[in-house]
Amino acid sequence: MASFLLKFLICLHIYSSTPITRITNSDLACPPLSDCHFLPDGNLAWSNLLLSKHYRDVLQEKRSLRFHDNRLWEIGRENNVLHNIWEEAATATNNCYADHMRRRALRSLKGLIGDEAYYSGRLPPPIPYWYFTEK
Repeated sequence: MASFLLKFLICLHIYSSTPITRITNSDLACPPLSDCHFLPDGNLAWSNLLLSKHYRDVLQEKRSLRFHDNRLWEIGRENNVLHNIWEEAATATNNCYADHMRRRALRSLKGLIGDEAYYSGRLPPPIPYWYFTEK
């Protein structure tokens, strides 16, 4: 129920704050919405996006304490790329967005991950877990 309520509130925010945008010729070159079946479920995409956002906040807090740690900046850059991928996946699978916005997200996602990963539905993890160390 909470997941539905969250999506409903997001839809209300989108429709109340986003002006209608003009559909351009470049929108006609976007992938069809039927490509969404290659992607993970919308709930999974939103969950992974929220995980990525939370990890980004954690990294920003750590970087404020250890500003000169280059490794944290590298992890942050990789996390931003992963965050952008999951943001596009979440946008594409959200029925609250207008069709042309969802198709733009599909085009952007395809550009970020490449054709092979796009058509096989293989998205990277939401956070760069390979930097985690076992203790």
